[in-house]
Amino acid sequence: MLIAAIAMICAYPSTRRKGVAVATENARYAANWGLTILVFFVASAAYMVGLFSLFPEAKNGFLPGGWPIVGFVLLCVLHLVVTIMGTLAARRGDVFRNALGISFLRRR
Repeated sequence: MLIAAIAMICAYPSTRRKGVAVATENARYAANWGLTILVFFVASAAYMVGLFSLFPEAKNGFLPGGWPIVGFVLLCVLHLVVTIMGTLAARRGDVFRNALGISFLRRR
């Protein structure tokens, strides 16, 4: 997941330089989705570290320490669905507007 997110982020600048409008918009939405995944991953890791350092007894059961794991599994499934939908839209020549991603990068 992390490698895929980084690849989506890195693809946007080179696509923008080529100047193809549909490809640039799809790459921008993909980069926003990659940044959203990274933010969620960092927030989940910080939650787990903070929870286990402040409340060591949280390691005894699955919850509440397991919420980031549940969230990450759901994010993996959601990422797979979003990637397939985006690939199919790009294949048709359409722009896939992912409403679930945070808009870090705006249109110029």
